[in-house]
Amino acid sequence: MKWKTIIIHLLFWVSTGWLITSGFSIERQEMEIINDVEHIETIRNTQLIFKLIFCVLISAIVSYANVYNLSKLTTTHHRPTIITRSILIYLLGLTTLVVFNQLSTSLRIPLSLIVGITLFYYTISIAFGLTRMWIKTDRDQRQLQLEKKQAEINLMRNQLQPHFLFNALNNLLSMVDQQSSPRLASSFEELSHLLRYVIDETKSDGVSIQQE
Repeated sequence: MKWKTIIIHLLFWVSTGWLITSGFSIERQEMEIINDVEHIETIRNTQLIFKLIFCVLISAIVSYANVYNLSKLTTTHHRPTIITRSILIYLLGLTTLVVFNQLSTSLRIPLSLIVGITLFYYTISIAFGLTRMWIKTDRDQRQLQLEKKQAEINLMRNQLQPHFLFNALNNLLSMVDQQSSPRLASSFEELSHLLRYVIDETKSDGVSIQQE
């Protein structure tokens, strides 16, 4: 599952990065008519491509930092602090890109495009982080319920006091006349086996159908 998650994440960043760079790096389009057939050539700006890739990389750092920050919602009750930190993470990434874009002497990316790209990834990171937190919380609650039920079962086993119970059954069995009441003696013996199975043989997480 870990490798599958990594591959899915890589595919997401590569595909969205490709769509952004291919869609917003167009510098101009040249059209030429040869033998009444239109030929359109798209000219892309190399510097703009690298700047868009850098924008996607910063957005990736911001996204995973935000996901890590949101994961703490399951272990702490300081929600206002976590939400404030999430906003600051986004603003820090956005400021980094804006400053880098302004310091560049070559072609600059429009501010609206930078905000749009970062906000797109930031929104996805919030959705992913909250979904991941909900799944983890649900899994922890299920595990807690399972441990609680296991503790209740162990408590019931301890309350049965098996040694006293088996000794009492053996004493009752010795008092039964097996010649005149063979079914009663057999019933005591079967009950003893059943109780021993319930107390001793079901401590593992699973048993075979044949044994059950």
